[in-house]
Amino acid sequence: MRTCLVCGKINNMFQGDPLEFSDDTMICCKCANVIADDINHLWDLKTSKELDNAKNCIIEKAQKNYEAVIYKKIIEKINYTVERIMQNLEPKVSIIIPVYNGAEYVSKAIKSVMAQIYSNIELII
Repeated sequence: MRTCLVCGKINNMFQGDPLEFSDDTMICCKCANVIADDINHLWDLKTSKELDNAKNCIIEKAQKNYEAVIYKKIIEKINYTVERIMQNLEPKVSIIIPVYNGAEYVSKAIKSVMAQIYSNIELII
């Protein structure tokens, strides 16, 4: 049993509802049809640019239609969903920086890696 953050009703939700939160709260389907459909649609996108644009549209819509506490929860859910999608969309790139007696260059090398546009990386030093 979870309590809807919008209408306050206690509902038994279907497992895996897109607006179900870990702290026993949620936004029920009746209150969140538009946002839930938008979040589910994110899985259909094929590029990170499309995903980023769709994410920004959903965030804007949520900001206009929900109060701050609910908006914050929706943003958390969107970010979590986008992170999971990105892991499937873009392969992880491992960047290895071997270092031996080069302490003065490590900082510059790390900054260079972090400045890259591609975000699904792991840095091994």
